[in-house]
Order: sequence, then C-alpha cells, then structure tokens
Amino acid sequence: LGMVEAGVLKPILRIASSASLAIESASRDEDAQASNQNLLLELAASTLALQTLLYATSASEQLTNAVVDQLLDYKAVGRLVELVLDLPGNNQKLSKSSKKIVNTTLAILANLTRTERGALELVGTTLPDLISLCNLY
Repeated sequence: LGMVEAGVLKPILRIASSASLAIESASRDEDAQASNQNLLLELAASTLALQTLLYATSASEQLTNAVVDQLLDYKAVGRLVELVLDLPGNNQKLSKSSKKIVNTTLAILANLTRTERGALELVGTTLPDLISLCNLY
C-alpha cells in the first residue's frame, strides 16, 4: 500500500502499455523475434507489469480499492482496451506471450470494472441512452 501511495502504479502502467508496440514489432518481423533480445525483454517486462497490476487489483480489499481508484485516475481502462485492440485479430498469429498478455489484460479490466466508476470508464455514459432506446422498441 505504501508503494502504491508513493506512485509506483503510473510507471508500471506505462510499461504494461508498451506491450502492444512489442507485439506489433514481433508480428511484422517473426523471424527476427528469437534473435532480438530487446523485443523479448520488452514483452517480458510488459507481461510482468500486467501481472503486477493484476495482483494489485485482486489482493486485499484495502489495497484493491486504492489501486483501482488510482488506475482509474490514470485512465487505465482506455490504455488496457487499446492494448487488447492493438493485437492482431488472427488468433493463430498470437504467440504464447501475446495470449498471456491478452488474458491478463482482460482480467485487470474485469477487476477495474467491478466498481461503478470503472464500469462507466469502460462503457461510457451512453449506456442509459441505449437502454432507453431499446425500451422504446
């Protein structure tokens, strides 16, 4: 909790967000992936950052509440959605690390959207308008 209050989440979120760039580079140059240490290190750092965020959003209630509030302040929902949407659409092209990144990111999003504020960040405020339109028909 002390580390969260000291501001460690923002750099971790930034590292996690860089996964999409690494995966995009890997998908463009599949043969060089094994030899490119920087790319592999970036994927590993992003995966570990995402796992850290997942742990922080699903630990004890006091820690989780503080982490979720801070991540929502940092607009983490938008960053994480963008991370998932930037991945290749073809499931066959995703590597094992890419699949782990997607699964971890979706788990973090699930944890962030447990609160009303997090759900509004994901869905936006247009949902009540859509529901009222559906009720008209």
